[in-house]
Amino acid sequence: MELILIVISLVIFFAAEIMFFKFFVLRNIEYSLRFSQDEAYEGDDIFIDEIINNNKNVFVPWLKADIHASKWLQFANTSSSIIDEERCVSSGFSLKGHQKVT
Repeated sequence: MELILIVISLVIFFAAEIMFFKFFVLRNIEYSLRFSQDEAYEGDDIFIDEIINNNKNVFVPWLKADIHASKWLQFANTSSSIIDEERCVSSGFSLKGHQKVT
């Protein structure tokens, strides 16, 4: 009988946690991406600034941002994958409450 109560309690706890994160974690998050130049030519080096701002008290345990670009663009110091005609560059973040990451 105690085992059944423990299992039911765990199921209720994990269901409540999933619902909490589903409804509250991704609210009030701002994401922006900026280039260091408006125009670039072959061989030019440009920089990309990704800014993520968490505007709430709740932490975000895991957030993934993907950049899809032409397969001919090269990104330094990143691991990327090429699918068809696109290069996909992924970034992973973990945010505390009211934290800004660049």
